Amino acid sequence: MFYRTLAVVSALLASGGTALAQTANNEGGLYAKVYAGSSTLSNTDLQVGGTRTKGKFGAGTLVGGAIGYDYAGPWRSELEYTYRSSSLNSLSGVAASNSDYASTSIMVNGLYTFNEAGNFKPYVGLGIGLTREVDFDLNAGATANRGQYSRASLFAVQGIAGVEYEFAQDWRGFGELRTFSVNSPSLKSGARTLKADYRTTDIIIGIAKKF
Repeated sequence: MFYRTLAVVSALLASGGTALAQTANNEGGLYAKVYAGSSTLSNTDLQVGGTRTKGKFGAGTLVGGAIGYDYAGPWRSELEYTYRSSSLNSLSGVAASNSDYASTSIMVNGLYTFNEAGNFKPYVGLGIGLTREVDFDLNAGATANRGQYSRASLFAVQGIAGVEYEFAQDWRGFGELRTFSVNSPSLKSGARTLKADYRTTDIIIGIAKKF
């Protein structure tokens, strides 16, 4: 799935480059945006050493920013940096506290916008990238399994659906629904290993400015 996504996003960015070469007007150009929202981490099985448990997570938070290029048409590309964090609510039905599962990621996104002439512009996109870190602070369950588990440079993929509204010259507000996934990361704390899926559903609002 990851390799198919890579091919699709590469095609999106290549198409955007063609649009840039064929179009020259003042509508395109660089832009920057910031955003925040909720990030809901899917419940998942955890394996810590030889122990298997079920982890349930509460609603988390997300914050990030991106620099992008609008190709004066339906295509855009972005480089983004995003932080996500979700609290662990329980392990195998037993309440947990002071534990969270978090990530920071650097993603390249390809976006396609519909209704380019209107003020409300829906869009879809795909992103690929790497995590700077995936980190599980586990302070619940068996004492021997507790600790800070982490790993860097894991492959990540995301899907994006959103709508933006241009409320002033060069300024846009937007809302997005995203799915973000790191495929079954294996995290380390010294000689110990923790495995748990990292898949989130994100609801985002933000603001963007063209330059």
